[in-house]
Amino acid sequence: MTTYSEYTEAEKQAQLFIANPFYEKMNWIINRDGANYIYDLILKKDDVEYKIEEKFRFKDYHDFLIELIQDVPTYEKGWYYSSGSKFIFYWVCDGIDKLYVVNWDKFKIWINDNWGNVKIDWGISIEGRGKTLFACIKWDIVPNELYKLYKE
Repeated sequence: MTTYSEYTEAEKQAQLFIANPFYEKMNWIINRDGANYIYDLILKKDDVEYKIEEKFRFKDYHDFLIELIQDVPTYEKGWYYSSGSKFIFYWVCDGIDKLYVVNWDKFKIWINDNWGNVKIDWGISIEGRGKTLFACIKWDIVPNELYKLYKE
């Protein structure tokens, strides 16, 4: 993706043709109407609703990219701090689609407890809504009990 608008269009297409069909196959009821700063969608199953933060990447870097600061000049918090979701649904769409379902509460406890002991790649992106500070953590060092991987 080269521009923010191209990325958001690709994200909408991934929701429509990859994510939504997967959710339907899992018998989850999808509600995107209430999307806001705290969550992207609500999935419902067995009368239980789950607020979900949904992320898409279109190349597999074998890592979990976490937005810490949405816009560095204004110090706007990224979704690491602002998400009120129970789960992060982290899609990798690059031909062999993967979904990492991350237990966000448990992940944040783990990363906060291990911040100094985990190899983190840092970066700043200027392709989104601002100058975004992010951290990338390789999946092979994230404990398996913090996420579940689905492959399509």
